[in-house]
Amino acid sequence: MTTVPFVKKSTFVLSLLVFVVFYLHVSVGESTAAQASQYQELIDKSSTVAKSYMTDPHLNWFRNNVRHARAIYIIPELEKKGFFLTFTGGNGVMLARNTRKGQWSYPAFYTLGNVSLNLQFGNARSEIILMVMTLKGLKAILQGECKLGKDVTISAGPIGLPINTQADDVDILFFRRSINSSADLSVDKTILAARNNWNQIYYGKPVDPDDILLRDAVNNESADTLRQILSTASKQ
Repeated sequence: MTTVPFVKKSTFVLSLLVFVVFYLHVSVGESTAAQASQYQELIDKSSTVAKSYMTDPHLNWFRNNVRHARAIYIIPELEKKGFFLTFTGGNGVMLARNTRKGQWSYPAFYTLGNVSLNLQFGNARSEIILMVMTLKGLKAILQGECKLGKDVTISAGPIGLPINTQADDVDILFFRRSINSSADLSVDKTILAARNNWNQIYYGKPVDPDDILLRDAVNNESADTLRQILSTASKQ
């Protein structure tokens, strides 16, 4: 597979805009209230995915190591579609763990995507969770945009293995559950970028990822269910 190089940031933004508008069906021109409702729906879906991961018998390692993660990124639906020009992408939420207090932050919105030249038939959709294991990985994400596999190291997380299995020494562990296909759906060389406009609408004021994930500068009680799911898992 040949990945289309992102030589300029504007190239990435343009590619991602095409994907979001035409493939993820994100509405343009809606009212702020309608947009905030869509973002809440994404958080609710993320809660459902997180809760399901916590009870999946094949994900014992994941469940027992949430307490060691620096951050968790949940994408309820990562989609890969196209034919020769293939788009991979999805929107999700990131929560960081306060290592001193053991508490989880409120969610920050991020998007993950790339464009590649790849012969593919049909679409592949998966539920994705990225487990950020290192401070280096978290710092890279907080820059607002990072490329997985380049700015941070990434590897598939242990699935169906004992909880004492030694995981790869990487910045991010990648967990995937297929929704509609057994076809491989990789996140290597995808770009993770903050959705600052979404964060502003959801929290009602301009905020950076640091404000949400590290400084606890905002809150929205509608996201407390998701935070509680991770907090409960961290105590296991």
